[in-house]
Amino acid sequence: MDQNQLSLPLFATLAQDYFNCLASAGWSVESNDANATRMLPPCLVALSGGADSVFLLSVLSKIYTMANQAERLAVCHVNHNVRQAAFADAAFCGSLARSLGHRYEERCLTGQSRDEAQMREERYQSLKAVCEQLAIPYIVTAHHLDDQVETFIFRLVRGMSAAGTSGIKAVLPLGSVTLLRPFLHLRHSFIVESLSAAAIAFVEDESNSDTSYARNYLRAEILPGLSARFNQAFNNIEHFRALVDLDQSFIAEHVQKLSESVIDTSGALDLSCFEQLHQSLQGRLLVAWLKRAGVAADYILVERLQRMLK
Repeated sequence: MDQNQLSLPLFATLAQDYFNCLASAGWSVESNDANATRMLPPCLVALSGGADSVFLLSVLSKIYTMANQAERLAVCHVNHNVRQAAFADAAFCGSLARSLGHRYEERCLTGQSRDEAQMREERYQSLKAVCEQLAIPYIVTAHHLDDQVETFIFRLVRGMSAAGTSGIKAVLPLGSVTLLRPFLHLRHSFIVESLSAAAIAFVEDESNSDTSYARNYLRAEILPGLSARFNQAFNNIEHFRALVDLDQSFIAEHVQKLSESVIDTSGALDLSCFEQLHQSLQGRLLVAWLKRAGVAADYILVERLQRMLK
């Protein structure tokens, strides 16, 4: 594959998206000399072989190659070992990464995990371990706008509080490493069309059509119909999610300050102060109180506690 087939205007925009994401994570140019070559940070690209991650690698490979720093970009494929085609996908990823001149790492899991959340956790743990082994500070993944909307709706139908609207973060600390998602504003359809225009190959994961997985059901059965009926649905849902998230961040700061006076050092709740608060703040304070006690809180438990306290 020749990543140079991506159009220059598109590449320039996507490269800036990557640099903006790095800046949000605290990265800055290592030299004060404006004429010096900008040293890019070492990063690890999570490559599944699908369209999204191949697109991500195409962009980042071009960025690092043009800067003559291809050795600072590594690629890792995590093989969950649950599909017949998994090893063929791994071979594709290895061939692609090496053809672009990047270090390639592969991790093969036991194949025992089938739960979506558990598989995701194992994947991130594997990527983090590779970063720690190679002293790489950043993992970059190819999450996009469809993933963001899908996550929001998934949480909505399963029952979420306002805090759940935070969605997928562009920058997420994971202990010793930081997870970057620079392309959260892109639609999956745009990514596929861009790869097609550049004649860049990718693999299809047949398990994506298995609607026994909740997210696949949303992706295959619900979201296409929604998008077809309302052509601005994805953008409007994301706009709403971002606004609620902004409000939530403000309220969370207020609740943090309130909790210092309503919850004492022993963990006791001052009911006289608590009763003076708006019901919305009461609910959030109860969540904070439960978390201090090590209790997982959902809206059913919080509302039940509010009724009991009344």
